[in-house]
Amino acid sequence: MTENNASALVRAALASGASAGEHSLLALAKESDDAQLAVIVGELPADDILALALEADITKVSMVHLYATPEQMLAAFERIGSNWSQLAKVPGPEDYLIRRQDLEDFLCPMMFGTADEVRAKTMMQAFLTKEYAVDALYFLGIGQNGREQLLTQAATAPISRDSWQQLWEIAFELQSGARTTMRSHYEDTLESTKDVDGAFARDILNELQRVAASHQPEPAAEAADEFVDI
Repeated sequence: MTENNASALVRAALASGASAGEHSLLALAKESDDAQLAVIVGELPADDILALALEADITKVSMVHLYATPEQMLAAFERIGSNWSQLAKVPGPEDYLIRRQDLEDFLCPMMFGTADEVRAKTMMQAFLTKEYAVDALYFLGIGQNGREQLLTQAATAPISRDSWQQLWEIAFELQSGARTTMRSHYEDTLESTKDVDGAFARDILNELQRVAASHQPEPAAEAADEFVDI
């Protein structure tokens, strides 16, 4: 079986659902080496990477966590908003919690699934090229225990590994302005009597939906009725 045929087999399995696609990848893993698996996963389009990543059992490492490239990770993330319903009226934490979990369940395994610090930093470096990246990372900390400590007492704050906190830690290391930006968002919350966190959450989620929409194909224009001269 060639790599192209193997990739086609995975895509065909994905037509029956992400779990079928993952089972197909696991079956291929039994008869393929790392290089072949990297080629197979590398040929999967962003929508398939996203489906596999979001449906993966977070207690296990998926093939996409092991072999997706930084470019694939970023392209898949940019489509994540297409999985959400309209967000214009998100009023509070209970309403955006599931979307926050989507982001964490996607980003953390993608960066930490291989337990390779170099890979994690390479993935984060790619993520930080996007203007929405730091805001998306800050969104993960809204309402979470430890947000204040990480922003104000970073040297002594305990870090939960393989979590949003470690995502922040790597971002702070790689981008000098990331902590300053996040701390500014946090201080805005402290200085306002309004639900700044809720407004921020709505805005970043709507931005991610906008990014996702930009990747959707344009709807085909309806063919105009032909005029027949009789």
